[in-house]
Amino acid sequence: MLGGFRLLRESAPVEFSSKGPGRPVELLKVLVALGGHNVRVDQIADALWPRVDADYAHKSFTATLHRLRRILDEEDALILRDARLSLNPRCFWVDTWALDRLLVELDDALRDPRPDATAPALRALTDEALGLYRGPFLPDESEQPGYIACREDLAEDLVDLKLLTGLTTSQLNEGLIFDILASGQYGKHLQRLQERLERSRESTIKKLENCGLETFAAPEGGMFVLARFGASSNAAEIASLAAAKGIILGPGNLFRPHHEPSPWLRFNVAFCDNPSIYRFLNSVKMRFK
Repeated sequence: MLGGFRLLRESAPVEFSSKGPGRPVELLKVLVALGGHNVRVDQIADALWPRVDADYAHKSFTATLHRLRRILDEEDALILRDARLSLNPRCFWVDTWALDRLLVELDDALRDPRPDATAPALRALTDEALGLYRGPFLPDESEQPGYIACREDLAEDLVDLKLLTGLTTSQLNEGLIFDILASGQYGKHLQRLQERLERSRESTIKKLENCGLETFAAPEGGMFVLARFGASSNAAEIASLAAAKGIILGPGNLFRPHHEPSPWLRFNVAFCDNPSIYRFLNSVKMRFK
């Protein structure tokens, strides 16, 4: 996963059919990206099939899981219990798991009050950890930010490791900034981000309007869209109902000087591709229109 995805069996790459790895391997990537242990089935389904209803997504998950088991050729490799999926640690070695273990050992060594005694162990653990870190987490999946982002706890541990081992020196930073500016890739990266943001903004506005909300204005740029059900609707109450379902909305009163009541909700278009948002808005629209 670190530096790229590889699926090996006894050190040899797993062979796929002529159609390629397809959805089964995407399911495996999602599972590992979410920790690989006791991951909720609905969370995996939302990541892989975000724009379909829950029943269809669950059926697709079940079929894809069956295909993945056939590819792995090991019935016990994937454990499905109580609507949660796990990798069987007896069947898998995952670099992020190995890195987790090393980082724990490294943390224990750093807490040892005897620096002279632990120095050799620290060097060995650091070298082994850096050897596992072959590159960014799933670098070839940049178009799938919804499920390939590295786990937050692992990312924080990696940052600590880099700080402790001197990988964030000023010399490295200066060289990195020079390469970014000299290569011209940064400008292209910003252009791609802007295009993706524009598509997300247009899609979000359309979906909000389909749910019965009116937008404050059609923004020409930026990450936020203001929308409301009606002039008398209470955005704070809507946000509270959404929070009870695990959905975070931004009520307009939070952005007023004295938190005066507001009918407006502020939506961050970068996080509005979750179908549960629109299912919730449809469920409450008759109450607040």
